[in-house]
Amino acid sequence: MTAVPTSWRQKTRPFMNRSNRILVLFGCVACETKQKKCPARVRQTKDGFKQGRLNHNHAPDSSKKNKIIITQKATQYASQQIFSAASGIVENVASEVITSTYIEHPKLDHIMRGVNRKRQRLRLEDPQTIYFELQKDYIPEGFFKGEIRVGGMRHLIFATYEHLRLLKTSLRWYLDGTFKVVRKPFDNLLSVHAFARRGNCA
Repeated sequence: MTAVPTSWRQKTRPFMNRSNRILVLFGCVACETKQKKCPARVRQTKDGFKQGRLNHNHAPDSSKKNKIIITQKATQYASQQIFSAASGIVENVASEVITSTYIEHPKLDHIMRGVNRKRQRLRLEDPQTIYFELQKDYIPEGFFKGEIRVGGMRHLIFATYEHLRLLKTSLRWYLDGTFKVVRKPFDNLLSVHAFARRGNCA
């Protein structure tokens, strides 16, 4: 059977064959229409998968091959960068894998959702109260500066050394409170801004 990037669909429910072995049949659906169907099949048993006797009757679909490669690489990178945006990871991997503009590109949105689902179990559960223990192993080194507790309120402070250096040299600071981007148990994201001048640009 020729190895062709394709799509497979389960054709039958598990059943017992003459040798008392449980089988599941999968069929190629890459070009499945009423007029034309691909005869390629794959059988699944407890020992694994086995190719059928008939070959594919269509050309390889390069977009499916690229989708498999992109998904595998993006999932690997995402497991190492669990808080990075899936869109950026998938797009970077896709630009490395797909080097020709003449090849049909797979739908990256589907891959992004799949990558996010696979790494959900690697992320910590969202806190339910403000009295949770902060897991510093998941925070970039030097980014967490401390916390302040006033009454029943808790404030976490984050900044990079470059941010603090720019604020130190700025004449004016600007504060901005954002409520929509935070989740419970927090209510507000307060950010400090300043203009950095370089030549005639600010």
